[in-house]
Amino acid sequence: MKVLQIIPHGWPCRLLECPPGLFSYQGTTGFKSEYFASDQENMEVFCVESGECFWGGVSTKQARADLIVNPLSLEWVEV
Repeated sequence: MKVLQIIPHGWPCRLLECPPGLFSYQGTTGFKSEYFASDQENMEVFCVESGECFWGGVSTKQARADLIVNPLSLEWVEV
């Protein structure tokens, strides 16, 4: 039987530098889109659990871009 696992992918980095896809931040799983609205700091980032926009407890685009997150990847594992 195979099980889908979420595992760290690379090193912690600023949200702005995080590749598109899943990431974790202080126990929250997020999703970063590859799309930007108009500038680099205007990222499309969401909470996986709720689908709401992810802000990580900060209130400015620059502060959100500077949050340190851990990129994640999905891996099927035989158990």
